Amino acid sequence: SSRVDIFKVLSEPKSLSKVQAFECPEKPLVATFLSDGTLCLLARDPAYLFQYEMVSNDAGQVSSFASIEKSRLCTALRNVGAQHAIKMTLSALEVDDLKKEEVQSRQDVRDKEWNNAERKERAKDRTRRRKKRKRERKRAQINE
Repeated sequence: SSRVDIFKVLSEPKSLSKVQAFECPEKPLVATFLSDGTLCLLARDPAYLFQYEMVSNDAGQVSSFASIEKSRLCTALRNVGAQHAIKMTLSALEVDDLKKEEVQSRQDVRDKEWNNAERKERAKDRTRRRKKRKRERKRAQINE
């Protein structure tokens, strides 16, 4: 979904308070605040980036966010993206096929019999029993 919810953290009582909810024209991939306090949303092409500024109420608290329509940062990024035909991922969690194959191969190795967790536990139990028998034999020799 392209809905963005903005919350602020309240210290007393410890809770979250919803500041604003708005629809972003493109599905946002990542959100971050810049040093000047503006909110930037990285999105899919052709928009690439949306920038919002904080709007404060009379008490000086953030009451909402307003879109910066003519942001130089957004315009520059859109131009570069269009010139170089940059294709953004569908989501921040998207994994390419090569990565999926790598993950699957790791899972296959984990599932092999020689790397099985049950086999390792049986081996530990066998080692414990062997050491216990060895200690018992040694005690029996000492007691004789």
